[in-house]
Amino acid sequence: MSELVDTGSGYAFLPAVRQYSTAVVATGDHAISRVRLTQPVAHEVAFELIGHHLAALGQPTTALCAIELRCPEPLSEQGFSDYNDRYLASLAHLGVDVADGSPVARSMVCPVVEPPTEVSLHAFSYVMPQFEIGPGGLVPLERTFVLSGSAEVPEGHSDYHGHIVARGNISQTGLRRKASWVLGEMTRRLGAIGADWQAVTAVQAYTGRDMGSLIQESVHPMVSGAVDWHACVPPMAELEFEMDARRVGIELRLAPTVS
Repeated sequence: MSELVDTGSGYAFLPAVRQYSTAVVATGDHAISRVRLTQPVAHEVAFELIGHHLAALGQPTTALCAIELRCPEPLSEQGFSDYNDRYLASLAHLGVDVADGSPVARSMVCPVVEPPTEVSLHAFSYVMPQFEIGPGGLVPLERTFVLSGSAEVPEGHSDYHGHIVARGNISQTGLRRKASWVLGEMTRRLGAIGADWQAVTAVQAYTGRDMGSLIQESVHPMVSGAVDWHACVPPMAELEFEMDARRVGIELRLAPTVS
């Protein structure tokens, strides 16, 4: 099992695949803030927006620790790989060290209704010093983290589609197997960063299938915070269910100016 790697920028990450880390955890006196955009911003200007937002806060671009993307439609394996090359180049241009793979956590899903015309930014998270009032004065916020999205397939296989859990099975039995596997992977990630489901304050579940009862029976009993169900599918063809989870200090809404 991988161990957390400290970036020296206010967070540590759990290595995964080249395009994203499995999870990020704030370190020291830092905590994670999340910004959700009121409308998606195209890839071409998304990283510029992130850079300007962090500069306005007096934070370095290396404070960026998580990104949530929206995609027009599921991609082929080659299309996914091609986009990841473009994505990593954008992170590198922003100043993030991606030489050994991206430390930034990521979710990337495709809306079923009104998808964007190109891959776009939905939300991003970053670290900065944050405090709360404790018995003896100001103390750092309780540990914050973001888990990357996971669909029903183990990461890192060259034969990606050959490892999809219950591939092609969209019966209730098949969907239950998919949801169970993803929930197990989220539980594993929490354990790897020294957390548990009680520490989670928000979960996002993504599927285009009618899985309300399955989410109710499998996810809700585990989580003390909210579960948001999005009508989205994972970014690669034949995948049906994805989840991510987080505990952050501040949640913001940002209305970008789009010309």
